[in-house]
Amino acid sequence: MKKNIKKFNFGKKSLIIVLAITLPFSLYSSYVLFFYGNPKKIAAAEDEAYQLVLEKGYEPSDINLIKGYFNIKEQRSKAYGAIISLKDTPDNSYNVSINNGDIFEFDKLPEKN
Repeated sequence: MKKNIKKFNFGKKSLIIVLAITLPFSLYSSYVLFFYGNPKKIAAAEDEAYQLVLEKGYEPSDINLIKGYFNIKEQRSKAYGAIISLKDTPDNSYNVSINNGDIFEFDKLPEKN
């Protein structure tokens, strides 16, 4: 006597449903990474800018703002950076770029006396 065992088969309809659910999420994440950058790399750029400010002799209380950014017009290795604003000079902002762990200062951040 044979038992009828039904095998679980996705079939075309199930495959279409799975693709319809996952495809928009993958397209959206690709869009975000391409146009807005990787949030982890932006946070890493902010951390490296913060370390630069501390190396220049400033205290955390001297920092007004450190904001990471992603520049889509640059090459991927040079696209991440940060803008630094200090309480001593609130009208001036200092722009730094992060390239493979190296910091390039577009606007020279002065040493604190």
